[in-house]
Amino acid sequence: MKDYYAILQVSPDAYQKEIKEAYRFLLQGFHPDKQSTPSHKVRAGEKTKEINEAYAVLGDRMKRADYDRGRPAPPPSRAEQAEQAEREGRKRAADEKRRKGEVDTAFIWWIFVPFIPLLYFFFST
Repeated sequence: MKDYYAILQVSPDAYQKEIKEAYRFLLQGFHPDKQSTPSHKVRAGEKTKEINEAYAVLGDRMKRADYDRGRPAPPPSRAEQAEQAEREGRKRAADEKRRKGEVDTAFIWWIFVPFIPLLYFFFST
């Protein structure tokens, strides 16, 4: 499946107006009549066909929705990958502690600290 967003050089969340502007801009640059040599005209003609095909899909809201549904999700960014790895590492460490029978000391302090004044009261008298 061709990436029509890459062909029109727009982002997947671009508005219809942006897609139309990109389409017109690219057509002006790749129009075969504006090319000087025959080989450039042939390449420009092929590129124009590609641009027209991409705009035919992305320019129509229903076709664009169908295209987006069939399109694979973009790979996660490096920041998202790092965040996911950190989350998995924390989860693995917690599972390891639980499996070994270790108790989370922070949890114990949250239980124990509120009772310190009571203990002081009972044992100081």
